[in-house]
Amino acid sequence: MQRRVYKNPPIEEALCDFRFENSSEWDPMLPLVFRDQIKDTYPGKPVQRAPIEANLHAGSDQAGASFLLRQELGRIQFPSEDGKALVAIGQNVLSVHMLRPYQRWEEFRPRIEDALVKYSNTMPCDGIQRIGLRYINKIEIKNTGSLDLNKYFVVPPMSPPGFPTRIISFITRTEHIYDDEPVKLILTFTDTSVREGYAAFLLDLDLVWEFGDTPLPVEEAMSKVDILRDRERDAFEQLITDDSRGMFDAISE
Repeated sequence: MQRRVYKNPPIEEALCDFRFENSSEWDPMLPLVFRDQIKDTYPGKPVQRAPIEANLHAGSDQAGASFLLRQELGRIQFPSEDGKALVAIGQNVLSVHMLRPYQRWEEFRPRIEDALVKYSNTMPCDGIQRIGLRYINKIEIKNTGSLDLNKYFVVPPMSPPGFPTRIISFITRTEHIYDDEPVKLILTFTDTSVREGYAAFLLDLDLVWEFGDTPLPVEEAMSKVDILRDRERDAFEQLITDDSRGMFDAISE
């Protein structure tokens, strides 16, 4: 699709996540070695986190849809000086984050590659099991009354015939698999809280590439990341309308 660049992108957070295959025992001193390599870019005070991942599961083998909460192993976050970017590491995991205001892919990509190289130079690993690229977009729309989401989104929530027409809250989540590559696209679309006089919506695009029993060599990872980024861009453009693009001040390239 035609690439668009936005003066005011709605990206609340962008993150790239790597899961590694590692047959060696984890050394708790390795994060200190890693920090020494990245301290010029991420000089902020490290923070220990134990993230909890929530996933919605549904399928014929279950009685119904349900949320599964899974607490992952702790990660250490290393923030930039202004707190708008950070790197997080843990046992066999690395993630790179950029928060609003997002500074374009041309800045985010080098941060991902730099962190990946320094991680692989520090931590023993036998390849990559999984790459994830996620963009969380927060789209705010002025709301002085009834809001027609069809003006801004290609797939707004719909009510069946006979239902009340006014929707006051919603969440939708779908998972898709591409035909040409084993890439999963997870789309979550929901309303969220916002300042007075506006309506706000989260458009969360999470692309995941798993490599099964044959881990991906680290040196091939960035080419896969580029593919995920291209697909995320295409998916985002397919989900919004020109009215949304106008709010973001679109510039064609």
